[in-house]
This record gives sequence, C-alpha cells and structure tokens, in this order.
Amino acid sequence: MTMSEIEYEEVPVVDTEWDELAVPGVPTPTSAILRWERVPLNARWLPNGPARPNPDYVESHSWRGHRRPANRLELLVSYYRSRWITHEIFLQHVLDCEVYLPAESGGQEDAVTVPVAGSLDKVRSLYSRVVRTQLKVWRRTANPRHSVLITVGVKLSNVSISTEELFGTQALDTPEIEPTELVLPELEPDVSCGDLNRAAREARADGWGFSVSEARAYGQAAHIWRSNLELRRAGRPETWPEDPRSVGLIERYDKDGSLRPRPWNFGKFSEQAPYSVFSAFAMSGAYVGFALGEALGLLAETGQHPDGVPLHWGDLTHRMLAQSVAVLRCFYDYEGDVPTSLPVDGEPSWLTAVLGDELPPLTEPAGLLTAALPATSACNGRVGADANFGVHVAWSLCRAAGDHDASSSIGTLVEVQYKMMHHEFRWPVRVPLEGLAGSEESPDAMAQTILDMRTDRGADDEDQLNSLGDGRSAESVLSRALLAAAKRDYDPATALLLAVSHSGNRPLTGAITGALLGARHGTAGLPATWVATLDRLGIVENMAEDMYTNFATHGIWREDQEDREKWRQRYWPTRPVIDR
Repeated sequence: MTMSEIEYEEVPVVDTEWDELAVPGVPTPTSAILRWERVPLNARWLPNGPARPNPDYVESHSWRGHRRPANRLELLVSYYRSRWITHEIFLQHVLDCEVYLPAESGGQEDAVTVPVAGSLDKVRSLYSRVVRTQLKVWRRTANPRHSVLITVGVKLSNVSISTEELFGTQALDTPEIEPTELVLPELEPDVSCGDLNRAAREARADGWGFSVSEARAYGQAAHIWRSNLELRRAGRPETWPEDPRSVGLIERYDKDGSLRPRPWNFGKFSEQAPYSVFSAFAMSGAYVGFALGEALGLLAETGQHPDGVPLHWGDLTHRMLAQSVAVLRCFYDYEGDVPTSLPVDGEPSWLTAVLGDELPPLTEPAGLLTAALPATSACNGRVGADANFGVHVAWSLCRAAGDHDASSSIGTLVEVQYKMMHHEFRWPVRVPLEGLAGSEESPDAMAQTILDMRTDRGADDEDQLNSLGDGRSAESVLSRALLAAAKRDYDPATALLLAVSHSGNRPLTGAITGALLGARHGTAGLPATWVATLDRLGIVENMAEDMYTNFATHGIWREDQEDREKWRQRYWPTRPVIDR
C-alpha cells in the first residue's frame, strides 16, 4: 500500500470534563473539542497523522483552576461558565437535575433567594430539614416570586437564577424525582451534639459538609474529648484511648509534648482566627500536603500503590518541622533584620519531646527546599508580609546548613507558595507561575518552561517530567514538582501520583507537589483515604496551627499576657522578648 492510498478520518479529541450523560441529547459542543486527530482507516499499524488544533476550544472550568465538579449540578455550572452550553440549555437541565434545598423555603410568603446544592454535603447551612427533589417539581408549590442561587462551594462560581428564569423556562420531558425530606448527617438524633453542630456549621460554610461516617466519628470524638476536659478541670487523671485516631480524635501536644487529642475535623475548616495575610485553611493544607507527598514518594520507592496501605512521612517532613520551630523561636516577638544564619538545632520544644532531639542529616543539597514552607509561613503579617521576607528567612535557614547552589530555586518556591497561601483566593499553581514568567524585571525561565509544557496537553506527563533535568538537583526537583502541580492540580490524586512516578528524588518531589496542592485545595481537598491513613498526621497539623497562630496579624498577640507567657514557654525565643 502506498502513502497515497491511505485513507484518514478526523476524530475529535474531547476535553475529559465533557460528559454527555450530564446533558442528555446535547451534541458535543465544538468549544469542548481540544483538537482533531487524523486516524488511518485502512492502515491501523501506522501512527496518526498531524493533529488539527481547534481555534474555538474553550478551557474547562477545572483546567482554569476551579474546583472539580462533584455532581451533575456542578458539571452544568462548569459547562455554562466555560460557554460549552447555552443559557437556555443550562436552565433546562438545571430544572431537571437532582438538587437539595431547605424544606421550609418553598412555602415562605416573602420573596427569597433559595440556596440550592447538587449533593447533601454541599448544602451550605445547618438546616433542620432538607428536600431532595428537582426544581421543575419544587417550583409547582413554591412562591412564584422566589429565585434560586446554585451553590458549588466557591462563592465566585455560584450562579443565580432569576424568578423569570426559574418559573418561565420550559422543563424537559423526563422522569420526575419524588420529593424526599432528609435530615443532615450531623443532625441525626443519635449523633447530634453541640460540639458536632458547631463544627458542621463551620465546615458547611466552607463548602465541605460532613458525610454520615464523618459526622458519627466527630460526635463520638467530641464526647470523649468533653469527658476528659471535665476530668482535667476536676484535677482527675484523663483517660484517652490507646489509638485516638480510631475513635475520631487527632493528636495535639502541649508545651512539654504531652498528648492532648481533640476531635478531628477532617481538615474541612480552620479553627484559627481569620483575616491575616494567609488563609489558615491553606497553610494547614500545605503542611499536611508536604507530609503526604513525602509519604507517597517513600512508598513509591518500594513499588507499592497507596490505596489501602498505611502511609508514613520521614526525614524531609521531620526537617521541615524542625525548621518551623527554628523560625518560630527566632521571630517569636522580634522586629528587625533577618539573621544571616538561622540554626535549626536549638532549645528543646514539644516537637523534640515527641520526635527526639536528633535531626535527620541532609543527604542531598536539594533537601534545602524544605526551608521554603516554614519561611513562607512567616510572611503572615505580624513580622513580615511579603514574599521577599520569606525568601530571606529561607536563605538564612539554608546558610546554617552550608552554602549550596539552591538559593534561586528556594526563592522561586517561596514566591509561588506565598501567592497560593494568600487569603484572597485559592489560586491554581499556574497563576503564580504566570506572574513569575511575565515579570518585566526578571522573567523566570523555569516558570515559562512549566507553562509551555502545561499547554501541551497531549504530551505524556511522565515523559515531560523526566525531561526536566536529573530529578536530583534543586532546580530539577522543583521544576518536576511545579509541572505535576500545575498540569494536574484539578485532580490532586493524579498530580501526587505523577510527582512520585519519575526517576529522581520521589519523596522530595512529592512533598513539594503535596504542599502546593494542599495550599490550593486544603487538607479536605487532598485524597481523603490517603490522608486518613497518614501516620502522625496530628503532629503536622499542630505545627501548621502554631505557625499560623504565631505569625498572624491577630494571632497569639490578641490574647492576654497569661496566654502569651504560655506561648513563650512553648517556644523559648532565641532573642529578648519585646515588652508590649
């Protein structure tokens, strides 16, 4: 067969977020087609011909950096925001969708905007009763002046449907869902309690409702915690289970390293004071993501998959936590220049009581990248509030370990993390990279390389990763982590597995990728089954909370003198305390 006799057919390559089952009967829109591949029909053994790009393609909601849709309603919002479907098609299918809304809202006499969610865990408030139904069914008995607000967990992505649109749109001729009243998991009679309800209200406000099993676990843990609190107040011995995690508790430690468990909120909300430079939700997620990423990398080196396997973080996380203590002690209550060199080994703390005095040795210069997270966390407003301060703190940590060729990579990582932990929005990784690459003063070549690779969506991810250096130097490790996080941050599990499936330093690449994903999605947005099996999770969360409390604009310094003195005993400062 000659080349002229080969017949080709153009086959569309559709964005993976498009699901025809979410919009039955609607053909694949041109704006959802990535490209067309030329496939040989009568010579299947030949490779595909040149691809034809689609100039009308519109990036999906997730690819642009929004949270991945978790149900049909959120998919419809995503398609509408991406202009994959028209407003009319959007309204028709929203009316047909399974939704959850407050039971008492339909019959209210005053015109109200009713919040609507696509699943029970996305209901934003602690309503006493919730109805599962379809809007086309619900509107028959609802006040004809009502409107609705589709809530998808992120305020900027919510969609309003006016009264005219709600009642004037013709419904699809599809089977109807019988309205069913439900009780939220945390309000079940045998589960509900004050501590659980307060926690559930916070979690739902952030778009992360408790599941049935999570609500039961938190309620059980709250009962145990409350009982021990009463024993402590009465001066009697506390009685904690041998395995706190098995009953919904998470490790926390007092100033001398004594265990003080508390109910675990699954990372669904932050218990720190808000309104500082950073989000406490993002900072805790970054710390947990770092430990999770290292654990996955260590496991990958043994050839195992993380599903159903206990995960253990190692020396990198230990060093990062010790560096956090060093930063806390140096900038406990200090106003002045960053020291030239900031030693990590210092006075004992609760961390040394729990993990021991011996700090793991630095085996590779790239390991200095661990300094970036605690250094960035110090930029939370009270002492420093810009990325440049964090870069200098990171460099001082590294000089204490010796001079190495990692300063440029450390500075880049601090700048990326600074943007991602900012309280204003949960930025995707590509946004700080675009800022670095587009800098008029000093464009970052590494950032531009990562962005170019991200754009090549048809390229093999692992091949791209392995093309970035030897996987051992600081620059190579960082570039691989940035690519994994930037290209797949809409799917944390995929991004983390990619980060630990290359030929270089898997634990460190995984740790940096995990920190970026954790800052982006919070602990609740990381793969839940992996986080649940991560050993010594509470130590990492405890340190993240302490870092936020110490450096937040209104952290420990909003407390009284007695609480500040307790904090001083927790982290003995390396310099004289400034009287206030």
